[in-house]
Amino acid sequence: MWLGLWRADAFELRSLLTPDAVLDRLRQCGVPDRPRWIDAPAGTADRVIRGWANDDEVVLYMVRTNVRNSWQRVLRANFVHTDDGCVLVGSISTRPIVRTFSALWLGFAGLSVVVLLVSAVTTLTAGHWSAVPGRLGFVGFVVALGGAGAALMTLGGFMSRGDERALTAWLKDLLTG
Repeated sequence: MWLGLWRADAFELRSLLTPDAVLDRLRQCGVPDRPRWIDAPAGTADRVIRGWANDDEVVLYMVRTNVRNSWQRVLRANFVHTDDGCVLVGSISTRPIVRTFSALWLGFAGLSVVVLLVSAVTTLTAGHWSAVPGRLGFVGFVVALGGAGAALMTLGGFMSRGDERALTAWLKDLLTG
């Protein structure tokens, strides 16, 4: 599951409605036509739909009330016209800036562990025994920090998968019901 947080999943939803009718239904639920800093929420009591939808793109994500989750998964899709309605085609993934920052953080933690271990070994081989425990203690700290970060990323990803399922179910009910 943890590695699944880093990739985008394909999304496709068929509807018998035209794209204009889909947009009208989204408007009725409070989804605006362009990005806004403060938007009218749609959704259920414990989860709120955020984002925007227009002719060019649909960007939606679901958040839990009073919960901040950087690993929130976002639906980015476009309309494809068909003879009997439309298909919403796109992907669901975590924001690229979140993935980039997290990869840099974990990479820096891993690089720090390697550099500190090499430093401890070279200090040990040079005969400076007294400096080794401090370096190894710092290695433990960096490993703990990286482990805590990975645990928080996993928790955020687990929570966002539930929000993703709720969003797709809400969207499916809205567009096919």
